[in-house]
Amino acid sequence: MKKKAKHLKTGQKGEAMALRQLRRCGFEILRKNYSLEHIGEVDIIARDGATLCFVEVKSRHQNKTLDVQPAQAIDAKKRQRIAKCAKYYLKKHSLLHCSFRFDIVEVVLGKFFWQDKVCIRTHAFGE
Repeated sequence: MKKKAKHLKTGQKGEAMALRQLRRCGFEILRKNYSLEHIGEVDIIARDGATLCFVEVKSRHQNKTLDVQPAQAIDAKKRQRIAKCAKYYLKKHSLLHCSFRFDIVEVVLGKFFWQDKVCIRTHAFGE
């Protein structure tokens, strides 16, 4: 049986924690891991009141150098891919006139579970 790569485990744990935190904050989760072949993926699509949120989750271990926050790992190219997926989703579901935004959930995993931190950054970037 193959072992999962550590970064995949970190990502899965981070996404689960992000989902939990978003729900606690009143977000309605609509889709997880929405992907379009050759374009990209949106980790979570959620609704915050009347606003549709396209959420990217970035997870890091605390023992890694945190001079760079997890959200800083989302470069312009990644933001463009997320925006393209979002536009496709809005068009496909006839939501082009819907209010929407791009959020980032940063997850920092501590050595012990009580050291874990989850931060939701709303309006993290524009299209």
